Amino acid sequence: MMRQLAAGGGMPGMPGIPGMGRGKKAKGKQAPPKKAKGGRSGNPAKRALEQRQAEARANGEVVPGLPDLPEDFELPEELKGLLPPSKS
Repeated sequence: MMRQLAAGGGMPGMPGIPGMGRGKKAKGKQAPPKKAKGGRSGNPAKRALEQRQAEARANGEVVPGLPDLPEDFELPEELKGLLPPSKS
């Protein structure tokens, strides 16, 4: 009986008392996985686009992006109210 009490157990035949025992030993935490470098997308189509853009930048070419708008392009009246006023 004395050995059981010394090991952190309760008295035989008596119910457990909260705070009396030591409880379970905590397990070690697993280290989080290292984050991959480069910030590449998991989407294959987006990754291919990013790869083409990186290659174009390395070769000094124009990077594909938004299309160039014509000089006389103007938004329809319905859409002009949705945007904040321009500063120019």
